[in-house]
Amino acid sequence: MLDSLFVQNFRLFKKLEIERLSRVNLIVGKNNSGKSCLLEAIRVYLSDASVRVLLELISQRNESWEFDIQDEEQDFFDYQIPLRYLFHGYHLPRVDNEGISIGLLKNNKPPLSLRTRFYRYSQSEEGPRIKLIPHGEIISIENILYNEVALEVSKGETIRLLPIEDFNKPSRMRKSHLLSYPIEIKENIQNVPAGGMSESRTSLLWDNINLTDLEDEVVDCLKLINNHVKGVALVGNDNHLTKDRIPIIRLEKSSERFPLKSMGDGMTHLFHLILALANAKDGTLLVDEFENGLHWSVLPKVWNTVFALAERLNVQIFATTHSRDCIQGFKQAWEKNESIGSFYRLDPDLENGAKPTCYSLETLTDALDMDVEVR
Repeated sequence: MLDSLFVQNFRLFKKLEIERLSRVNLIVGKNNSGKSCLLEAIRVYLSDASVRVLLELISQRNESWEFDIQDEEQDFFDYQIPLRYLFHGYHLPRVDNEGISIGLLKNNKPPLSLRTRFYRYSQSEEGPRIKLIPHGEIISIENILYNEVALEVSKGETIRLLPIEDFNKPSRMRKSHLLSYPIEIKENIQNVPAGGMSESRTSLLWDNINLTDLEDEVVDCLKLINNHVKGVALVGNDNHLTKDRIPIIRLEKSSERFPLKSMGDGMTHLFHLILALANAKDGTLLVDEFENGLHWSVLPKVWNTVFALAERLNVQIFATTHSRDCIQGFKQAWEKNESIGSFYRLDPDLENGAKPTCYSLETLTDALDMDVEVR
């Protein structure tokens, strides 16, 4: 479990330090204050900068648009490389310059580092060889071919090289066995984006808990919105190429089955939220815009359930919100579980990108009672 965090040169953040994190953490702030960036930084750190995660972050923000509109034969430059959006200032750092660094303030574990490096590839009798080229050995930048620039991902003594070119052509990632290779994400990381989870992701998570006690937890949570929910199932056509399935529910005293989405956006969001939490056992859950579709009256009950399941399943939760009602619901649940909650507000900062402010339960309660704006 993360007890603290520092982030340098990642997206909006030039430098961000959070000294205390708890089991359940709520982050608030205005638009473009860094809430989603913070969730992304945590995801990158816990996944050891998995290629799949990096590509997904780029895809979710449509950051490959410049390259997508070009012809295959067209040259591309630094300002068109999608990977650049992950770095502060939206440009790849010069080779051997400081790159992204994400780690813990209160721990001696090595941070995760991402920076650009030159390399040279050659064939020998023993097989392919790769040599890193220090910046001082580069006589002329024009002599360096584009595909000899790589993203170096390091964490302690573990170092991986990911060719920059592969991030412009995701289909090549599977073929680039020499420098980049799939790594096992050791941490259990579940993510609920603001737009909700895909049907394929929902199907996978449901299969993980089907016919277990955790399935009952999901059904019980849906009863917070409609207490007549009797059961949930996922149905679909096995012959479909994607094998996506949709959730349907059955209500008590009714033989009808209904698509979950027919019950409203709040029911769908709550299903995604609790399904992801049930699958995050002994890991981490990231939720962007926790309040989506949920009526103010149900939020305290949802937060009570989230706090209880987080403790029982050993899950650390990071969530964001714009909603004062969501903050109020969090505060009520926090009062019953003071030792396992944290609340942070992010504000824009000209020097470092964002400035975090930590609220204790007492200061948050006072602010809400006095109608002070904390969102």
